[in-house]
Amino acid sequence: MLFTLKIETMRDLFIESFYQDMKDPYEGMNSDEWEEDYPRKLDLSKIDNIEFDDVDMGDYPDFCDTYIISADMKGIPMCEEELEELNKNHGFVYEKLIDKLF
Repeated sequence: MLFTLKIETMRDLFIESFYQDMKDPYEGMNSDEWEEDYPRKLDLSKIDNIEFDDVDMGDYPDFCDTYIISADMKGIPMCEEELEELNKNHGFVYEKLIDKLF
């Protein structure tokens, strides 16, 4: 049976068009495949959408307390173990923070 949505307002139309453009990051993978890969081997060239915490401009230029709280690798959100491993690479964290700030 085919279901259709009745779009009544411009807001509904916007929401519908927004969700149509989204793609599932796990598309093409079966569930056991992506679960087994966590934590994945870090590929620094594939990391984006980085969010930082504890950025203190008074600590410039060192930013020694800053760390990454979330990031995506190959379009898939990184798990806690991956973020811990990533934050051990202080040079990468510093480089990406400077890129974001300046």
